Amino acid sequence: MAFGRPPRPDSSAAQWTDGFVLGLCRAAISFRLHPRVPSVPFRQPQIHGSLGPREGSRFVSAPDTDAAGGGALSSGFMCRVCLKRPEIPDERHGRCEQCAKAGRVAYRLRLGPARGGSGLAVKAGELAPRLLRQRFREQLEKYAGHPAVKPHLSLHEIELVAAKDRLETLRIASDLKDHTAEAVAALRTASERTDSAW
Repeated sequence: MAFGRPPRPDSSAAQWTDGFVLGLCRAAISFRLHPRVPSVPFRQPQIHGSLGPREGSRFVSAPDTDAAGGGALSSGFMCRVCLKRPEIPDERHGRCEQCAKAGRVAYRLRLGPARGGSGLAVKAGELAPRLLRQRFREQLEKYAGHPAVKPHLSLHEIELVAAKDRLETLRIASDLKDHTAEAVAALRTASERTDSAW
């Protein structure tokens, strides 16, 4: 009597089982050879104020950490104030944790030709004329510093960096480096306005 493997019944159930097992084996081999990496959706830059998207923000590949890992989550964008540390996700002013605790804010304004044809004037900004007058008019009149040229600013932009309503410094775009006096004069003139919008 010959011993051997008993014949497999020729049925549709057996064929379906063989096909299912064969498909699983092929899928496992394909996954080992070509693993699929889940795609991470790109977070669109946030819009701050009336100046449009975050054109001047620099993207950094800082790793995110959670509370268990001992740190705040990073949104992937640099802090708008210090330009050194990653900003806090969904932070109102685009600041890092240290600048937020210190109350530091960077207000961006856009300059353009004045109505008279000579000089510059503020055309738009993240700070209303009335608030600029209330908070910084006297400080701008006494400002004797030299605005720093920063490449992260877009065309004709100027930034007013303050810490709890105290003016720290002014930063201007590279195209205004030869017009620093006119840019500061435009801010001083704007601080005299009492309008609620530009």
